[in-house]
Amino acid sequence: MNGHRARLFTIKNMDCTDCALKIEKAVSKLPGVKLAEVSFVTSKLKVVSETPQLNDQAIIKTIKDLGYSAQTEESFKTITFHIEGMDCPDESEIIKKKMKSLTGINNFEIYLMSGQLKVSYEPS
Repeated sequence: MNGHRARLFTIKNMDCTDCALKIEKAVSKLPGVKLAEVSFVTSKLKVVSETPQLNDQAIIKTIKDLGYSAQTEESFKTITFHIEGMDCPDESEIIKKKMKSLTGINNFEIYLMSGQLKVSYEPS
């Protein structure tokens, strides 16, 4: 992939696989886009360009025009917390419910065995 550039975007408000396909088709039509792949499960869009230049704002605008929001993966910060005493699935479910209620959270992963919570968030 000499001269190609890959970018990863997080998409919000995508609630079905048809939505993912609609985004994939629209972004694929943009100038310079060689490949656009959307994962409904992870809410991620991977875009590979034919040239080193890739217009992130054009991609974000295209997605916004379809009724969704998107950000480049670099827009987020990641932090890992160690949670002492978390040792059962019920406790991780409580944390999961609370995390889902917070704004500005892009993604989070709970590692029960190691007692860790990894959070990707949008800095204010």
